[in-house]
Amino acid sequence: SDIAKDHQLRKKYTIQLGENELVLKELDLLEEEANVYKLIGPVLVKQDLAEANANVRKRIEYISAEL
Repeated sequence: SDIAKDHQLRKKYTIQLGENELVLKELDLLEEEANVYKLIGPVLVKQDLAEANANVRKRIEYISAEL
C-alpha cells in the first residue's frame, strides 16, 4: 500500500515537472513586452513575464526536490 502511494505521488510529480518545463520553454519564446496571464480560479490575471518566469522556475525547483 505504501509503495502504491509512493508510486502515485512520484507519477504526479513527474507529470507536473513535465508540464512546468513545457511552460518554461513557452515563456522563453515570448518577447519582453508580451502579455502573460495566470489563471486564478475562474479569472485570468495579467502577470509580468519576469514574475511568471520566476514562479515557474521555483515550481520546477520544488517539484525536483520532492522527486
